[in-house]
Amino acid sequence: MCALRPPPPEPTDHAFSPAEGGLICPPCASGAELLPLALPTLKVWRFLLGETWPTVRRLRLDAHTHRQLTTCLHLYTTYLLERELRSAQFLREILTHSR
Repeated sequence: MCALRPPPPEPTDHAFSPAEGGLICPPCASGAELLPLALPTLKVWRFLLGETWPTVRRLRLDAHTHRQLTTCLHLYTTYLLERELRSAQFLREILTHSR
């Protein structure tokens, strides 16, 4: 579902736009504020939207998909709040130093 036009997305890579509030299909993806999303990330996103928490908890993601989803959430919350979350930075630092 492209945030800019009604047809359902084709099974291909898309982009994420915090300003538009969602996924952007390839024909509409020409802006500078877009985060490219691979098809596996799009599939996980759809899965997350339709499942219960107990099911989602068992999901294991590869590093690339996890990074794309985390980046989307970070960009969107930053866009909505119009500022960085200090708690998000704190959690990133903990994760970085725990490795």
